[in-house]
Amino acid sequence: MEKQRWYSSFVAQYPSLVILTVLVLLVVCGLSAFLGAEVPSFDDPGKGFEPRGTEISKRSLTLINIENATEKGILLNSIPVGVQGGLGHNLSISGAKHLTDGTVLRPTGARNASGLELCSESQFSSILKIVFSADFVLDDIKAMCEFSSTFIHSRTDYDTICRAHTYSDIVITHGTSSCCPDISIGNVIASTFHRESCMHLDESDITAMKLRLLACAPWYSNHTLTHNCSETQLLDDTSATSSHPCLDIPHVCAENNAVYNILHYLTDIGFVNDVSAVCKSSLGSQCSMEAIDHFPPLQYTVLLLQAGGLDYTTDTDRRWLVELYHDHLSSTEHYKGVTVAGFDLRIGYLIFQERLLKESLFPSISLLLIFIIMWLYTGSFFITSMACLAIVSSIVITYFTYMIVFQVASFGFLNLLALIIVIGVGADDVFVYLDVWRQTQAAMPGGTMTDWVSTTLRHAALSMFVTSFTTAVAFFANIVSPITAIKTFGIFAGTAILSNYVLMISWLPAIVVVYERYFSSVCCVKENNPEGKVSCLYRIAVFLRTAFDLFYKRYLSKFILLLRYPLAIGLTGFAVGMAFVVFLKPQLQLPSTERFQFFVDSDPLSSYILDLQDQFYFEKARDDAGTLPLFLVWGIAPLDAGDPYDPDDKPLILDYQWPKPFVINEEIQQWFMDFCEAIKAKDFYRSTTTCFPTEFQLWQKRLRQSSLTCSNYIGNLRICCNVTLPTDWPTLDLCLKLASADVYSMDREWYSVKYDSDGDIRAITADIESDKSFTRSVDPMESFWNEVEDFMVESSTSAPDGLGRGWFSGWFEFMDLQKSLVRGTLISMGVSLGCSFAVLFFTTLNVVLSLYAIVSIGGALVSTVGTLVLMGWELGIFESVTIAIAVGLSVDFTVHFGVAYRICSEPTRRERTIYALNHMGPAITMAAVTTFVAGTVMMPATILTYFQLGVFLMLIMMYSWLFANFFFLPVCAIMGPQNRFAQVTLPASLDCYGQSVSNPDQQNHSATVGDGKHGTRQVPSSGKSEADYQDENNTIVISDVKSVSSTLAPDQNNGSTVEGIVTFWASSV
Repeated sequence: MEKQRWYSSFVAQYPSLVILTVLVLLVVCGLSAFLGAEVPSFDDPGKGFEPRGTEISKRSLTLINIENATEKGILLNSIPVGVQGGLGHNLSISGAKHLTDGTVLRPTGARNASGLELCSESQFSSILKIVFSADFVLDDIKAMCEFSSTFIHSRTDYDTICRAHTYSDIVITHGTSSCCPDISIGNVIASTFHRESCMHLDESDITAMKLRLLACAPWYSNHTLTHNCSETQLLDDTSATSSHPCLDIPHVCAENNAVYNILHYLTDIGFVNDVSAVCKSSLGSQCSMEAIDHFPPLQYTVLLLQAGGLDYTTDTDRRWLVELYHDHLSSTEHYKGVTVAGFDLRIGYLIFQERLLKESLFPSISLLLIFIIMWLYTGSFFITSMACLAIVSSIVITYFTYMIVFQVASFGFLNLLALIIVIGVGADDVFVYLDVWRQTQAAMPGGTMTDWVSTTLRHAALSMFVTSFTTAVAFFANIVSPITAIKTFGIFAGTAILSNYVLMISWLPAIVVVYERYFSSVCCVKENNPEGKVSCLYRIAVFLRTAFDLFYKRYLSKFILLLRYPLAIGLTGFAVGMAFVVFLKPQLQLPSTERFQFFVDSDPLSSYILDLQDQFYFEKARDDAGTLPLFLVWGIAPLDAGDPYDPDDKPLILDYQWPKPFVINEEIQQWFMDFCEAIKAKDFYRSTTTCFPTEFQLWQKRLRQSSLTCSNYIGNLRICCNVTLPTDWPTLDLCLKLASADVYSMDREWYSVKYDSDGDIRAITADIESDKSFTRSVDPMESFWNEVEDFMVESSTSAPDGLGRGWFSGWFEFMDLQKSLVRGTLISMGVSLGCSFAVLFFTTLNVVLSLYAIVSIGGALVSTVGTLVLMGWELGIFESVTIAIAVGLSVDFTVHFGVAYRICSEPTRRERTIYALNHMGPAITMAAVTTFVAGTVMMPATILTYFQLGVFLMLIMMYSWLFANFFFLPVCAIMGPQNRFAQVTLPASLDCYGQSVSNPDQQNHSATVGDGKHGTRQVPSSGKSEADYQDENNTIVISDVKSVSSTLAPDQNNGSTVEGIVTFWASSV
């Protein structure tokens, strides 16, 4: 108590020194941070959105490191150093992957993306997509061709962007350009019917292609027509036999893959299904001419721009794409009857950087609007401007602490959102402090500046600390998340909240003292105005405060007391309903895509990923990427040695498990042979790509096929050709090196034995193809993971000593992300709620009151999340963050009411409820309004996280205000603790409220007085008369100074007390 009094006295006597000290601190922090740390870069906004430190992520990263180490020839090699590739013999190893029986793998019957070859083999990493809304008619097809020629091919530097052609007989030239043609309906038709370009098509070409599509679509529909049914491919495919299914397809259907390309790549799924149904009964025969009258309409078609020369690392190519977007794709483009419906130029991160700078204006607008609201409410430009400066300055301190003190290497763009949150929290603190300051002045009109500062800090600082601490804890709880971006955001935002609190108890009190000493007597009164008329702004401020006062003390208090039962029951039912929405139906869903969405749904940059991508079979085939491969590793432990707070820190470090040199003795050989056979017996097994013993035996088989008999070889080759596993280690070591050199010369990714620079074996890998399909659903992927993991663990139990336990990896990263989001969200939310309850308990020292507060906070939380679920939100990266921090932001209002209820000196729950509502209601409402406004300003944002933050802030403020006012207070009025029920008593030295509050029945420092009209009130027995605490109309009597203001319980039949309160408050400012 003495320490707090000392600090208050210092602030009251030396406010300028406090202000100067804070300013110096800000300057030092700002200069140190911006000069001593790198400026944040947002070149890759999706960086850090993957889990780190989980078992799956460590395995994935280790597998990547093994591949990189082998690829670069550092740490690992597929061929021992010094051994030459190839044996000089005619060992024919095809580039295709073979089974152990020598047959070639061909993806028949599957929608595979490798058959699109108008110019040369196209790679989807170098194809740009533009989707048109158009019909299968000549005018629309020509319009799309003209759009491409006019707005794309004619652009400067297009020749350096496009993919140069290699097949002159099927290239459609565009002027003098040597580029490959766009892959479009028009160009495919032109290539099929040998037209010079798509602009030379006529109605007969369109009609002929329609008939061809009608006749051939059923073959595509039943998976017979595939990418390898082209005549050229069939002639070159030596494995084709008379039983090949493509031989049953009519010649025109397979010609040049035209039909396949149009149906698989260029037209929407609805069109493909409809066109397949028209002549489905005519399979194997010509479709009649009359069928063309039933040709279905086309909804979407895609233009695939081949951009093999595109380099995203060069400024020139990136600028070319950005200019194309701004000129013709940034808004809905209509051209001669066709419409650009969407596109995928893979420039989202480039446009994101542009918009991130532009839309940083929204936080500035939020601050400006809050400034205006605060100015109108306080009536002081000086206090308002200095308070807003403190809010913004908290970010400077935070940045210094984050970059210099904590030395966090990564600064993600999510951290920028902390400014919006701090604006709302800071405004809340300002309103609370200023309201308590006014009430303190009203309660102690004859007090000193030190008395006012001490009493205000004693109560306002406590409320601000509780709300700031709980909010900060909610942010810091995100550290438990394995996702880097969420970790760093939690650190930055939590630090920002605490920095704001420090300024609110140092800078703000000093500013208020300066205002009271130097500005309060002149700022509101016009100069040279003998009548002393107040300014218009001051009248507005008084009007707003009076209106809020009347609303709460005359109307809302009676409303809450009268309808306390319906309000409590109604909001309880509402919260239960929202809990049903969140947990049962429709339920909060896990993310449906691994792609991070940068922009709002309505933005053209999002339309392809959200809507159009699923309209084409080739995209669905790439998403449903076939069966899941398994990559097995022995000899290297899964390891992530990088900084989990730095997404770029992924050092190429391998944790070797085997001793050097490692000997693959006969026991280990036999174990691997048994393992390769055992895995074939598993239900998930489909085929083996590489497995050490099987691969070695396959190599021996090729030796024999090449030379017919092993006796034709001499020396080491004869030995290796005849050797049978298991064998002695020197022989196997020699043969493995010969085999690795030969196989590696043909396909560097084949061989499974990995050597170090000394020629010693350091790892063995195996590639297994499973029969499980990739899915974005967690349950089947997790079930498959557990099945393989159980098999690996069981196999390891019989492994020879020294071999160690093997592990596997595969396409499980998305499942890992989903599970990490769920686990991280639940843990951080649990930590937040637990800390909030602890803080509430130690603040109120009342178990019942703390429980009511937690239930109220939970109601606001589940209502917010339920509304987001109904709006279609999934549990993505940002959504996980918002749910975790919702606990912290929903605490504030309930805590303010709970603290006010706790410190009230009245014994009954009814009077305490009225006290809490009257004294904290206006400040809480203003805080809710300002934060709600901050969220509203974010609504025009096109960056999705900005928009989502705006929605979230509006919802959490609305529900927090509703549950604090219409659930928590009614519950307190119904069954709130009174007298000393459920109250914990601390020693006087630890009780921050004082015994007068913790034991209201023992108060002896006040007297009860009355005026005959307004009932009794508490007046402190400090030697002053009752008149010292009354206005000229005798309508206000202040209660115990330790409770900061009067304990007002107006008579239900008389509202004059409320009018007196407003009169006294307005006149005393």
